[in-house]
Amino acid sequence: MDQPSAGPKDLGDAQLEPANINLLEACVIGLVAAIGAVAVKEVVGLLGTLRLHLNGVYPGPYLFPLFGLIGGAVAGALVQFVAPEAAGSGIPQTKACIMGEPIPLNFKTCLAKLFGGIIALGSGLSMGREGPTVHLSAALSAQATTYIHTSPKHRAQLIAAGAGAGLAAAFNAPLAGVMFVLEELLGRMSSFTVGTCVVACFVAAVFARLVGVHSLDIQMHQSQSLFFARDIPFYLLLGVIAGLVGALFNSS
Repeated sequence: MDQPSAGPKDLGDAQLEPANINLLEACVIGLVAAIGAVAVKEVVGLLGTLRLHLNGVYPGPYLFPLFGLIGGAVAGALVQFVAPEAAGSGIPQTKACIMGEPIPLNFKTCLAKLFGGIIALGSGLSMGREGPTVHLSAALSAQATTYIHTSPKHRAQLIAAGAGAGLAAAFNAPLAGVMFVLEELLGRMSSFTVGTCVVACFVAAVFARLVGVHSLDIQMHQSQSLFFARDIPFYLLLGVIAGLVGALFNSS
């Protein structure tokens, strides 16, 4: 059943209220979002390993394309016939729903994104985990808000916090999850929003670590890179070139 979206008015009202952060709500949202994000990461890894193993057992030029063909067909069928709202990366849909657009964000969307994303990614199709993880976690969070009976004024922030928590769990990056919510999804800041996002992302990251997710771990003792002052001008030049190329890419 589709749930009503929380519009911009709800966001504004929440900013005018005292920062009474419900820790239980934020923890539940973080845990729920983390479960979805970890499921995507782990199952995609298993499918990818299976694909590589089969290619080793049955080497040839057709196995990988066949995986992509079957996976793409199944994922496309899920979007076409089960949940059209699960199409695309999921980040624009999540942001639109948070801002009040009548876009479904419910358990059906969650299941379609979960299985469609896992199948597409596990089949080796050219896509990343960020968008599906955000969309899936936001849909799970939206569904969870119907059970924990949160205030309608806070529902949008909780959904956004869930999306950021999914990102934090999947990539072991709680601070990035918080900044993603504040900068990309909400585009504004309040005491309630920041507090909820921090708690949800922290819980999600801790859960991911407990179940064995170690994405983006940095082994400082294994680093052999050296930095010299004479290299600074080249780094500055590299930054300018990268910025120009990025601007050209966006405009084209």
